[in-house]
Amino acid sequence: MDDKGDIISIRSVDEKLSLGMWSKDGSPRLSIENKAKKTGAKRKLIRLNWVEKNDRTLTMSGEKKNESYNYDIKQLEPVLKHILEEYSVYSKFKMFYWKTITLLSNMVGSSINIIDPAEMALMPEKKRYYLWICDITESRDEGVFRPFFPMVETEKNIMPSPEGITFSGGQKGSEYLFKTGILRKLMGLNPARWYRPLQIAAAAMLLNFSFSGEDGSEMAEMLWHDHPDNPVVLKPDDPKMAKLGERIDMYIRHFHAIKDVKCEEGVYDSVAEMQKREYVRKKRFNLPVGAIGDVEYTVTTFEKDNEPVAFACVPSAATVRHDKDVVYHIPNDVFQKAKNDDTLDPVNLDEYFSLASLIKARQCSDWLERIAFFVSPFTGVKLQ
Repeated sequence: MDDKGDIISIRSVDEKLSLGMWSKDGSPRLSIENKAKKTGAKRKLIRLNWVEKNDRTLTMSGEKKNESYNYDIKQLEPVLKHILEEYSVYSKFKMFYWKTITLLSNMVGSSINIIDPAEMALMPEKKRYYLWICDITESRDEGVFRPFFPMVETEKNIMPSPEGITFSGGQKGSEYLFKTGILRKLMGLNPARWYRPLQIAAAAMLLNFSFSGEDGSEMAEMLWHDHPDNPVVLKPDDPKMAKLGERIDMYIRHFHAIKDVKCEEGVYDSVAEMQKREYVRKKRFNLPVGAIGDVEYTVTTFEKDNEPVAFACVPSAATVRHDKDVVYHIPNDVFQKAKNDDTLDPVNLDEYFSLASLIKARQCSDWLERIAFFVSPFTGVKLQ
């Protein structure tokens, strides 16, 4: 990588290692400087997604042959938090930060048009990731913005009608929906659901963390070079969002279910393990690439009396998300409710989509918690 940029902030871990924030008119990189090395390349630039996993180990070569030094991520975290906070003060970060929050707010407030009544029952998957449905099945000039997420009583009370927000005179579209002020009201009622995730995600996107486990570096660069003549627009199904938009929307839709979705990573031979625990195998199916990660998964459903349903997920190849297999434990009533929340037609339930959407919500929650650990000192935001 071309390292002709500026070190905005730098701090020593000890006499052998320094960490800094490097930037060159765009998204930053983490600068790792090997002070023990007297010859050869001393600095390495990497994306900040490397620090997201808390079991990472940084190995530094010494000057002598076969000499090396190891640092686990816990040793590096205090310095990482310091240089990130300093970087946020001395760069253009804050200007783009608030702008990106607005872009994400527009994204979660965006709607998708439904023209054909039959599409309500058999909605394409990409449309099911939106939180608002613009129902113009009866007329092109008037209709209703239907909330595509479950609401608690306080949220229902601010809706103009039980169906949602009606419109006429051709005032359909996400821009009109945003102007109604409904999103601001939802954010005020429950910021942990509607606003804080956007604040944390905006910081992650600009600082070159992952996009909830995926590579979003292309979009990160676009955000740093956003210009009124060519403005950035964020949509849940934009490929450059690397599924982050989908995960944020599913986090919001299944917000009240996330705490009940348990994740067990690093399980060796999960199918055999669940049988060893006296679970009964019910069925097996595949989730394609992109459904819950960067590889295809074979999922086996297990049940046991008085226990949540277990979904043993076996990746078809090595994945950046976890080692070995992963098992999700979801209470049956939570899963049944999610299937209803993921459709506008209770006759057509899709358990495969709903399993993927619950897992995406859980993945997003875990990612937001980890990012908040690093960015809360200078954003003032904690997830809960």
